[in-house]
Amino acid sequence: MRQENKYEKTPKSLYPQVRQQVVDRIAIFEKVLVDHEVAQKKALAMVYEQLEEARNDLKYLDEVN
Repeated sequence: MRQENKYEKTPKSLYPQVRQQVVDRIAIFEKVLVDHEVAQKKALAMVYEQLEEARNDLKYLDEVN
């Protein structure tokens, strides 16, 4: 059984406008994802630095023992 699409009953004359709205919506979602990814990396930068420092500390302690 074929699933109905939410645009199935939209008049074909409106398809170009609706299509542009969908393209714009996709662009907004993609920008939100990119912005969030950048913010997340920035927020985690200190954690990565501390992790690297802890790994180096452990490496030093293992080497001197």
